[in-house]
Amino acid sequence: MTERMTNILGWLVLLAVMLGLWTLFGEGLRTSHIGRNEPLFPNFSQTREKISFMSISDDTMTVPLLKNEGVWAFAEGTVINQDTMKAFLLGLKKSVRREPKIGNTMRGARDDLGVETPISVAFYNQDNDLILAFSVGLYIPAADGTGLTYVLVAGEDKAWLVDALPRIEATPDFWSQ
Repeated sequence: MTERMTNILGWLVLLAVMLGLWTLFGEGLRTSHIGRNEPLFPNFSQTREKISFMSISDDTMTVPLLKNEGVWAFAEGTVINQDTMKAFLLGLKKSVRREPKIGNTMRGARDDLGVETPISVAFYNQDNDLILAFSVGLYIPAADGTGLTYVLVAGEDKAWLVDALPRIEATPDFWSQ
């Protein structure tokens, strides 16, 4: 009888340990899938219509771009390459979250972008109210001219690897090409 009781208790302890491990790790794995295959900016089509000013910056430079009657230009009025801007805006509309960047959370999500100097992008409306802000990190090119990019949306606590974004730079030359 004691041997049988020992076996039963052993199985109960094993069951309790397994349930504990599932609770600790099973939930964490399940919640890490939240956001995958979702649009980076679900309402970008509506947001895009409200944009009248855009700021692109890194640690050395800020490039302000203004939209006037559908045409994008530098702050002093020189028109930029409209195809470059269209490709960037289309990429934002089509971009989908693929994988969360799991990095050192002690350092912060900005460090998870894979570059020393991320590019900050901010969109404003006609009243200079911030509509949308995010940081762009490492870009991995693809054959179709787009690629995979690490992006951190302002207010979120982790960066995401997203697709469909073309490469961007925080230089006037890039937007003039």
